[in-house]
Parts: sequence; structure tokens; C-alpha cells
Amino acid sequence: LPSNSILSSIDFTRDKFEDHDDFSGATPMAIEQLFSRSHLESLSKCLKMSTYSHPRMHGSWESMLRLLIPGYESNEIDQTINLASLDNFWNVLVENSLFASPSHERKYLGILLFKTMLPSLDQSATEILITKNFIKCLGNNVNKQTYLNRASVQAVELLAEKIRNSEDWNPDKILCRISDYSGNQLYHIFKNSGVKIDPVKAPGIPVEILESLSNCKDGNALQQGHISRIPGIV
Repeated sequence: LPSNSILSSIDFTRDKFEDHDDFSGATPMAIEQLFSRSHLESLSKCLKMSTYSHPRMHGSWESMLRLLIPGYESNEIDQTINLASLDNFWNVLVENSLFASPSHERKYLGILLFKTMLPSLDQSATEILITKNFIKCLGNNVNKQTYLNRASVQAVELLAEKIRNSEDWNPDKILCRISDYSGNQLYHIFKNSGVKIDPVKAPGIPVEILESLSNCKDGNALQQGHISRIPGIV
């Protein structure tokens, strides 16, 4: 377990955000200050230690999410999200803290946060979460029997389903970012999960990947050894 001082800091962090999480006394400026980069950096160490409650998400994170994404518990798209605050939250506390750690428990928490937040995000907000360390974590675990395999597969399935069911989204933009960070591994997974990809709209995708995709129809990518079979995706 973390030291008593760390535990106290984690509880203080939770209480600090819970003081505002009904929005009745929190102005937009106060919310922005809570999610400023400098403030989040001061909380990063103690929040990273909150994985002592693994596999449960500590209440500190839930209190923060209620402020960051007011409608996240309803699983409906929330158009009121401050994208700058979301960017600070994800990059300071998740991408460059949880996913930068060698700890499986911390990476698991990062994936859990992604799965919890995604249903409430539109495309612009979702793109903020497609970051290098996160995508590399998924790519390293979706095809291997690792501790993070199941959580990684669930995250990929959830994102693929979100893209398929969002008619106003441009999947090529998101998949370009995924390709930049994972090569063709995750790209093929999304291609074979039913996500429509238009090469003309995705100029950032490496030519060799587009060529291999053009030769992989009806699941032949699996037989050609591009990816392993993942239940529920291909």
C-alpha cells in the first residue's frame, strides 16, 4: 500500500474535486483552474499511486470525471466538454503518467479511463485520447496473452463500434493517428472490424499499408499474418 501521506493526498484530491462536482458553486473559470496543466502536474504523483485500489477505479478519478465530463455517467455525447481541460487531463495524468509507467496496474487504469470516457465523447474529444503511449499499449497487448490483453481488446472493440455507429465521424482522421503510432497492426484490426476506410481521405497512412489492405479482402489479412484473430473483432 502507499504510505499514509500518499493515501491522505489521494483522499484530499478526491474531496477537493467532490467539493465542486455538482457544479452549483463552481464557475467555468474554477473548473479550468482545477484542470490546468500546472495543477494536474501537482496531483500526478498521488493519483498514480491510486492504483492500490486495483482493479477498482479510485473515487478520486470518478470525482474528476464528473467535473470534466458532466454527462459521462449517462453514456451520452456531452457537447459541453472543455477540450483544453480534457487535453490537460489526458496528457498529464494518463498518457504521460499511467501509460508511461512500467506498471500493468497503472496501464490497466489508463485503459479503464478510456473505456469510461469514450461513450460521452464526440470525434474532436476522442482524437485527444489517441496518443502515442496509449496506442502503443493497445498494440502491444491485443494479440498477446498478457495481463492487459482482455482490457486492450475491449478498448479496441469499443472504439471500433463507436466509429461504425457515428455517421458524422471521419474514421480516416482517427485511423491516421492510430497508424502513426502503431504501424499496420491496429490499422488492420479496425479495417477488419467493419470500419470503412477511404484511402483518398487518409493520405497520412503509409503506402505499404494501403497496398496490403487492397490485397486483403474477406478477412484474408488474418491468413497473410498481418494480425492474429481476436474474438469479437474479426
